[in-house]
Amino acid sequence: MGGITEIATGAPGYCSVPPNSMSPLARTLKLNGYSTAQFGKCHEVPVWQTSPAGPFDAWPAGGGGFEYFYGFIGGEANQWYPTLYEGTTPVEPKKTPEEGYHLVEDMTDKAMAWISQQKALAPDKPFFVYFAPGATHAPHHVPKGMGRQVQGQVRPGLGQAARRDASHDRRSSASFRRTAS
Repeated sequence: MGGITEIATGAPGYCSVPPNSMSPLARTLKLNGYSTAQFGKCHEVPVWQTSPAGPFDAWPAGGGGFEYFYGFIGGEANQWYPTLYEGTTPVEPKKTPEEGYHLVEDMTDKAMAWISQQKALAPDKPFFVYFAPGATHAPHHVPKGMGRQVQGQVRPGLGQAARRDASHDRRSSASFRRTAS
């Protein structure tokens, strides 16, 4: 695929459907003896196949080659109230954001449990995990309070610098408007 599925065109390689002559990495690994799992963002499903009704040909646990999938279909998801799937089945988070839910923590717990299960059931079998947290993509939903902690620990004075930069940007913008008119 030449791009994400949402920008599909009629151009060769940009239709959001891989040709039959290609195989997803997970399928190739599975066919060569690996256990495979994907957690998080799946941005490889053609838009017309993203419904819970399927078809599931391009879903990770459908034709994508992953034996296990836990995550969301598409490029973005709310990190506190995500639309989640386990395999191709819609699932609800086990707790609310008020009870401490955040998608990245949930995915991490699921991935660690899956890896532990693989090691227990088949200790010598290789496995492949694709872990794609949505928090690195828009919208940027980090757990509540993390920004304040990072600001105090990593960049003391970050708040003052941000205010100074914003003030400078407003002055520069006003100056540009005056000279451009």
